[in-house]
Amino acid sequence: MTLVNEKLLGTGYKLFVDNSYTSPTLFRDLLSKKIWACGTVRANRIGHSIKPAPHGNIRWFRDDNLLFVEWKDKRDVLMCATFHKAYNGDTVKRKVMGEDGVWTVEDFPVPAPVLDYNKHMGGVDLSDALIGYYTVLHKTKKWYRSFIYHFVDIAIVNAFILHKHMAKVKKQKPLTQ
Repeated sequence: MTLVNEKLLGTGYKLFVDNSYTSPTLFRDLLSKKIWACGTVRANRIGHSIKPAPHGNIRWFRDDNLLFVEWKDKRDVLMCATFHKAYNGDTVKRKVMGEDGVWTVEDFPVPAPVLDYNKHMGGVDLSDALIGYYTVLHKTKKWYRSFIYHFVDIAIVNAFILHKHMAKVKKQKPLTQ
């Protein structure tokens, strides 16, 4: 906590972090300094076992001022937050294949921490997700090769994001990744 600028304490900032930095201890320390926090959680950090749930299912529990939310989207999403309610009545639209094999668009409930996190944390998580879909990374005994492969992955993802942006500006249909 010594890295925090003392002038920022108590001014109502909201901090959005990924699962590398989310921990109940850190969030409690931040909250004691009046800095709110929200972030994704690794399932093994809260001793939580994930059981299959239907699409759109929301489970949550409170531990003092911390809210832990589990939401079933395409994958399970686990969140921790210090300034949200579990559910505000918000929904998202998702394509779902019916029993007859026809795709339809349906509304599913979504927790407030997920919407807020996606709104404020988009860039880093988007890059990580896009790198995860297609990567040039290979196992190698030389550490610097992994380093170079990762930078090639980042360059490819950045080029794809720029392509999508330019296609949108030109009102063209962008290529897929």
